[in-house]
Amino acid sequence: MKDSVFQQNQPIGDRAPNGQANLRRQIERNSRDASGIPLLVTSNTRTPAIRIIGTGSHVPSTKVLNNDLSNRVKTSDAWIRQRTGITERRIAANSSALPAMATAAGTLALRASGVSLDSVSVLIVATSTPSSLFGDAALVAERLGLSPRTCFDVTAACSGFLVALTTASELLRQPDNLMNGRCCALVIGADALSQHVDWTDRSSCVLFGDGAGAVVIEASDDPANSLFYRFHSRAAPNVLQIPMVASDVDPWSGSYGRLRMDGKAVYEFACAEVPAVVLEVLELANVSIDEVDHFVLHQANARIIDEVSCKLRVPLEKFASNVAKYGNTSAASIPLVLDEYVRANRIKSGEMVVFVGFGAGLLWGAAVLRWDNISQIDAVPRSLLLSSSSDGLVVSSSRVGSVCLITGGTSGIGAATARMLESRGCVCVVVGRNKPKDGEFTGTERIEYVQADVTKESKIREAFAFTAKKYGGIDYVFNNAG
Repeated sequence: MKDSVFQQNQPIGDRAPNGQANLRRQIERNSRDASGIPLLVTSNTRTPAIRIIGTGSHVPSTKVLNNDLSNRVKTSDAWIRQRTGITERRIAANSSALPAMATAAGTLALRASGVSLDSVSVLIVATSTPSSLFGDAALVAERLGLSPRTCFDVTAACSGFLVALTTASELLRQPDNLMNGRCCALVIGADALSQHVDWTDRSSCVLFGDGAGAVVIEASDDPANSLFYRFHSRAAPNVLQIPMVASDVDPWSGSYGRLRMDGKAVYEFACAEVPAVVLEVLELANVSIDEVDHFVLHQANARIIDEVSCKLRVPLEKFASNVAKYGNTSAASIPLVLDEYVRANRIKSGEMVVFVGFGAGLLWGAAVLRWDNISQIDAVPRSLLLSSSSDGLVVSSSRVGSVCLITGGTSGIGAATARMLESRGCVCVVVGRNKPKDGEFTGTERIEYVQADVTKESKIREAFAFTAKKYGGIDYVFNNAG
């Protein structure tokens, strides 16, 4: 069985870019293992139609550079860049950060979509690292103020977001998911694998980072918005896993161990199967590879993206990539890079987008969708309320996920306001001339500090621009700078 997992590690040859005519024979070979037993192949026979109407993302403020890791394990910045393309990653402060990241990303996606909270009938959180063993979807729904008819978690590792997206698309076809005149779903991919990485293993600890991304989708009756998808799976559990470790002292207790990965096997699997499943889903959708404008792959490794580009004979410029900044964020990686590209206006209405997920299981799949979306950033009304941070009415009325800019907030009442707002689920950007005191914001995930001279108008404008660009706008400003 193990040999069959990687038996397709050869050039795509005449399958790309115009080899789709030969693909059925390749699919038939791929659909059986070495013993001739059919492998799991899932596809949609009646295609759902959706529009992605809003995106959002969030990453922790703690940045870990390659040179930082060289102080922990025997590695170097050059070694990591050459083998992965990664230069830095974000790390969550603690194990409870997952629902906070998911909530922040979901808030921005909802705000960008413009839909009311009572129009969201489905919420799916794709994660392998929930803060609760029973999942975080219900907690995220509560924090967002949602009351969806369907709310659950999906655990499918790095393919999780794509599984959740296609599942939500199918659920929206059910008539009872029409709420308040609309049929919408919030799909979130979020992971904090830093909590499970073995930080003494240089082959794996350099790869992973934490983050969250989200999309709001709405059912469509336009066939041009059809979502075509295809999944495959092979049983290879030892390639990538986080095993449960039982206690030798107490047989009734145990905990999860550290992440284990066969990096070479994952690389060979991805480089072989990703190009094939891309061609397969394009044939399903009757779309040529030349018609695709953007390829949004799971951001596992820059070398994998390069190899897929080469095998498909598609220019690398068509592949979305931010793995250099964030590393492998597992289920968060696809919506994280998608949000970045949408907010930069790099994906335009009418363009064809292919999504690809692959990872533990082994599970891999692809989906193709024609982008049909208003300019979400320009269309989103944002309120700006100037106030002193001593205005308790404003603080108490701040909603979960509100973006707050606090000037002169590194100490005293400004710092207290930031902590209060953060505890209420707000995202805070604190701007001040002086650095915060040691431990002032320790353990917080939604407070970001920017050092600037707040007595100068130009610096204040820069802080406004930074906050608005990163978080999609500003809801409240608390001025402590006079």
